[in-house]
Amino acid sequence: MTTINEKELQIAAEKAEARLENKREAQSKASELKACAAEVDNLLSHVQSEFERYIRLNSELAEITKKADVQGADRNERERHRIVTGMLHMKAPLLSHLALLPAPPERYVRSLGAATDLYMPAELQEGA
Repeated sequence: MTTINEKELQIAAEKAEARLENKREAQSKASELKACAAEVDNLLSHVQSEFERYIRLNSELAEITKKADVQGADRNERERHRIVTGMLHMKAPLLSHLALLPAPPERYVRSLGAATDLYMPAELQEGA
């Protein structure tokens, strides 16, 4: 009878050890997920601020374009070129920030791509 009890105890101990190991792994994974979530929040915050800057530049560009139409393009063309160039350089980094996410959600990439195209002047949409 003692051998059956010893075997049962050994099996119970192995099961308990396996559960403990599973619990440790789960805690480790939970810590990793928390770290990933913090990183995602940080990256999305950065993307949001860059996108807000992008929209602001687009607004400035629209204002300058209006002035150029009224006053003549010569004086405002340099400023327009500066802003258009800045916007062109911002589109790729916005999308690349999303690529840094641990598992980039397809919907963020699609929606940001559509949004940047929406706010991008026509000459940049073709050249980007």
